[in-house]
Amino acid sequence: MAKRKWGWRRVLKITGLVFAAVLVVAFIPRRLDKPIDHQVVANYSVRDPAFRESVEHLVSAPLLEGNKVTPLINGEQIFPAMLDAIRRAERTITLENFIFRSGKLSAEWVPVLCERARAGVEVKMIMDSMGCSKLNQDELEQLEKAGVEFVKYNRTEWHNSCA
Repeated sequence: MAKRKWGWRRVLKITGLVFAAVLVVAFIPRRLDKPIDHQVVANYSVRDPAFRESVEHLVSAPLLEGNKVTPLINGEQIFPAMLDAIRRAERTITLENFIFRSGKLSAEWVPVLCERARAGVEVKMIMDSMGCSKLNQDELEQLEKAGVEFVKYNRTEWHNSCA
C-alpha cells in the first residue's frame, strides 16, 4: 500500500480545523461569577457608604465623587426624573436602555431628545436591538435627523430590529 503524501492544501485544512476547534473551546461562554439564586437583602440605605461600595462592585467601576444617588420607585418616579435630567442637559446625554418602544413615553421623550440634540447637546442612545424593535420608524428617523446617535447591541437577524 502506497503512503499518501501530505500536500500543503491538506496541511492547511487540518491546521484550519484545529485552529477553529481551539477558538470554539476558548470562546465558549463561561459564567465567571456565581449566579444570585436568593433575594439580596441590604440593611443599609443609599446614603450609607456600604451602598456605594456594593454598587461599585456590581458595575465593576468606581462611582465618581460629586455624584449623588436618589432612590426612585417605579416608572411613576423614574421616568419624570429622567426626562427632567434630559431637558436640563447642557453637554451630553448618554441613554442606555433595554426597552424603548413607541407609545406614551416615546411621544414625550423623542421631541425632548431631538430638541437637545438640535441645541448642540451630544445625544447618544444605546439600545438593545430586540428591545427597540417596536420603535416606529418615524420616531427613529426624527431622532437621527436631529443628530441623535443611535447604537444597537445584541443585533440579531431573526427579528425585526430597529433600523
